[in-house]
Amino acid sequence: MWGWITVVLWSTRMAIMDLVMYSDLATFQHDVVSSKDSLFFFGQIGSTTMNFGLPLEQFEQETTDGQGTNGLGMSEFGILVWKDFQFTCGVYPAYKVFVASVCKEATDNVKQLRHHPSIALFHGNNKDYQMILQWGDVKLFPAIKIYEDMLPSIVKALCDPPIPYHHGSLYGGQGWDTADLTVRDVYQWNIWGGGKELPYQEYDLMAQEWHAQRSFERCFAIVMNENFRVTEDLETYAFRMQMRPKPVYYTIKQHLDTFVIGLLRTFYDFGTSGAVSAKLDIWASNLMLKQCLTTLKLQFVDLKSNCVATKEHKVVLLPNQSSELISVACPGAHATVVIGARLLDDRSGKVLAHHIDWPQLYKYQALPDPRLKVTVTENRVELQVEKPAKCMLLTTKSNVTWSDNTIDLMPGEKRIVEAKRLIDKSELQVAFLGCEKAFSIP
Repeated sequence: MWGWITVVLWSTRMAIMDLVMYSDLATFQHDVVSSKDSLFFFGQIGSTTMNFGLPLEQFEQETTDGQGTNGLGMSEFGILVWKDFQFTCGVYPAYKVFVASVCKEATDNVKQLRHHPSIALFHGNNKDYQMILQWGDVKLFPAIKIYEDMLPSIVKALCDPPIPYHHGSLYGGQGWDTADLTVRDVYQWNIWGGGKELPYQEYDLMAQEWHAQRSFERCFAIVMNENFRVTEDLETYAFRMQMRPKPVYYTIKQHLDTFVIGLLRTFYDFGTSGAVSAKLDIWASNLMLKQCLTTLKLQFVDLKSNCVATKEHKVVLLPNQSSELISVACPGAHATVVIGARLLDDRSGKVLAHHIDWPQLYKYQALPDPRLKVTVTENRVELQVEKPAKCMLLTTKSNVTWSDNTIDLMPGEKRIVEAKRLIDKSELQVAFLGCEKAFSIP
């Protein structure tokens, strides 16, 4: 038996928007973090498929040993699961023999999964309503009997305590409208395709609390030319767009940590005169079960004038949730200002989370030489810069395991990266946005 299982992550004001499409473009890194409140459902992200067809027996085996003791399952990790029944992108019949077969299999599915605390909801299908309603060439929709009668009846009868059931994913809006923000369960095609091809920088305007999916393929050369300066150098072009699963992994890893901080820059674009001022909304997530007293340190660096400003605020991170921290004005003309935010534990002084927000589009920025300083010892790399650096990628020819990579860094920060099996400094190479050709450390 197969079914679609979507991993669901609770983290308000945080959604990693289709990093699988960008890095490939890990260069975009933190800038695809949006800020819509509440629950987000993640689809395929990077090289880690989180919306996947998984045999239910395998799901059972990987999440529990029958006694619930292996501690490696979704429930043990606190990850919620959205379970689609195995109908997807099709027009399914409803004759008696077929319905009886579906009824038996759905009953088995629900019985196998209902005892898992991780099961958040059941969905009748994946995209079947859209497939029929969008094109208008199918006059009958017999499977409604399955989605709106049989399956919800099975879920209701077998689940105690009850588990929510939704007719389909996507389901809602007028007809097949997938992007109606007034109705739950949004599929947002309008960034990559769908006829609008809107910029990814507008993701926060197109998301809502129950967001099922945010992607569609698009001509990547257009995205490159929209965001980066045109180059004929192959290595430079490859750094910006080539599929690189590991940088994607580190980008996602940074946003799924115990403590996460995010920043949303809002401004009004006056067209030819541009935008001068911007408002900054800053939030953080604390996945611990106790509150944390922290200091929020903000650093502002103007790429054009080299002016630097700093601010500090005492903030409390409430347990097991996201907290709105502060809203402040960005000093100066924000279009050239890089903003660094760090959360420090008041007791230990340890940096719990960091985030750097860059002005966009990148092609309009004159990126300075960060004057990178690298100190290498056995199994450890220490990074420091005098100017902001974007997407520093550490590479070697040997099999080194990095604790972090694709790093944004601000002046005054010291970032220590554990590098397992790194012995010889001469094998280390670094590249970053503005210096895409990897170079060795002298």
